Amino acid sequence: MAKFNSKPTRFDIIIFIHICIILFMNHSIFAADSETKGSIAAGKPIHITSDQLNINDMNKEAEFKGNVVATQENTVIHSDTLQIFYKKDQPALENTPNSVQSIQKIIAKGNVKINFDNRLAEADQAIYSADSGILELTGDNCKVTSENNMISGKKIIFHRNDGRIQVESEQNSKRVEAVIRSDGKGLD
Repeated sequence: MAKFNSKPTRFDIIIFIHICIILFMNHSIFAADSETKGSIAAGKPIHITSDQLNINDMNKEAEFKGNVVATQENTVIHSDTLQIFYKKDQPALENTPNSVQSIQKIIAKGNVKINFDNRLAEADQAIYSADSGILELTGDNCKVTSENNMISGKKIIFHRNDGRIQVESEQNSKRVEAVIRSDGKGLD
């Protein structure tokens, strides 16, 4: 159920429509550049369910709370909370009450699980920046598994536009770990 800061008014309905527009914009959740990841198409709808929705148009933020599930094509995010920060791309058109908006950043917190590109990522927090295409996973039990392979560390950074992955640990804490199975094929 959506929760608004005041009694629902025409303005609140316009804000809710804003959020709906945001969810159907050209930015895909964790989508990569179309040349490097053709399987994720821009402009596909994002479906989000949660126990609660709070919208703060002044801060350009929507926060989903409780049992959050966000789905776009084959990408599924489960978390306790999901914040979407949006920006205005263009000035409002004449006779149009609001400008076109798009997703700037997504922050998922608490028991985060993301299924994408035949991988399962688990973290305490995930931050995705649409402009840079960077997905940053953080937490004590941060890991990504793909089939029989696994990487873990305190921080895992996916550079979605060029396919680079960085895994970091903190000093005096759990070290970076990787399990790579070759299935008898070697490194060829």
